[in-house]
Amino acid sequence: MGGFFGAASTQDCVFDLFFGIDYHSHLGTKRGGMVVYGENGFDRAIHNIENAPFRTKFDKDVQKMSGRMGIGCISDYEPQPLLVRSHHGTYAITTVSKINNMKELTKMLFEQGHSHFLEMSGGDINPTELVASVINQKQNLIEGIRLPKAAKAEMRVLSREEQRRLMTTARLAPEPAAFGIIFDMFTGLRLGELCGLRWENVDMDSRSFLICETRNRLPNHDDSIAASTTVKTTPTTKTDNSRRRVFIMDELFHDFEMYRSIQMSIKEQDYSYNPEGYVFCQENGSPYEPRTYQDLFKRCVRQAGIPDANFHSLRHTFATRSLEQGMDAVTLSRLLGHANPSITLDKYGHALDDHKRISVAKLGDIYSVRPEQKESAPAPEEEPLPMEMKMGW
Repeated sequence: MGGFFGAASTQDCVFDLFFGIDYHSHLGTKRGGMVVYGENGFDRAIHNIENAPFRTKFDKDVQKMSGRMGIGCISDYEPQPLLVRSHHGTYAITTVSKINNMKELTKMLFEQGHSHFLEMSGGDINPTELVASVINQKQNLIEGIRLPKAAKAEMRVLSREEQRRLMTTARLAPEPAAFGIIFDMFTGLRLGELCGLRWENVDMDSRSFLICETRNRLPNHDDSIAASTTVKTTPTTKTDNSRRRVFIMDELFHDFEMYRSIQMSIKEQDYSYNPEGYVFCQENGSPYEPRTYQDLFKRCVRQAGIPDANFHSLRHTFATRSLEQGMDAVTLSRLLGHANPSITLDKYGHALDDHKRISVAKLGDIYSVRPEQKESAPAPEEEPLPMEMKMGW
C-alpha cells in the first residue's frame, strides 16, 4: 500500500505538506519522502521509516526546508519522490499505484531507444522512474500525464434479419411493455428516455412525442435511505439538444395505438394502477427501472438468438437504417438529440458507404464524355524518290 499528499500555497507550505504526509503514514512501513520547490529550487528528503515513525525521521528536515509547493509519499517499496531532469526541465514525481503492464511498458521504451533503468534492491525497476520515462516520451508535461483516449467500443448494429427476429420475439413476450423494444428500434431513444416517457408528453393527433424527461439511477443524498443510489425521473435530459420532438411513422403508430388500448384496459381493471402515466411501464403502471427493462431486453434478445447486443444497439440500428434509407444527417442528428450533425456522421458515417459509392459512380457519365474530334487534314503527298535511292545506290 501507500499514500501521497501534495500542497501548493502563496506562502511556505512545508508544515502543511509534512502533516499531510504523516496522515498517510499508516499506509506504509518502509519509506517516506517529501520534496518542496522554493526560491532555491528543489529540496528533497527520503528516509527509511521501518524502525522509527515518519515524524521522528523528518523532524529535522522540516526545519531546514522551505517552499511554496511540494509533494510527498509513504511507500512500501521504492524510495521516492524522484527528481527527474528531461527535455521538460526538472520536475518531482511520486506514484503509489501498481502498474499491471510494467513489462510491456519497459519493452516498449527499450524498443524506442530508452537506454536503461536503475534496478532496486529486489531486482525490480522503480515504477516511479518508469512512469517518468513514459511522461518524457511526450512533447510536454501536460501531454505526458494526460490519460490516453480510450479506444472506441465496437458499435453493434442489428442486421435486418436480427431486427425481424427481435420484433417477433418482443410481440410474443408476456409483458405488454416489451413493445417498447420495437418502438425504440424505430425512434432511437436512449434507455432512460424510453423509461421516462409519459403519456402527457405524447401527442396522438400529430403522431409525435416530446423527450423532456429521463429516468436514471442517481446518487442518493437522503440519509434516511440506506441505499447509495436511487432511481428517479428527472426533467433534464443528457444535453440541451436531447430535449426534442420525435415523430412516429404511420406503420409504427398503428401498433402504438393498439398498445395504448391494451394498457388502458388493464388500467381500468386495476384500482391500484400507478397514476403517473408512464408509457412503457409494468403491468401495475409503475415505471421501469432502466436496469430492469434492460433485463427484459436481454431476455428477448436471447430468445431471438441474437448474440452480443445491448439496449443501445437499438439506437445504433435506428441511426444506421435511417441513413441507409436516405435520411439526411441534420434531420437524424435532431431526432437522436445530438449536439450537431458532425457527431452523428462521426458515429454512423459508415452507413453512408453505399450511398457514397453510388454517388461517385454517377461521375462516370462525365468521365465518359469525349471531346468531339475534328477531321484530320489529309497527309501531304510524298515526292517520288530518285531512282538511285529506290535501287539502294
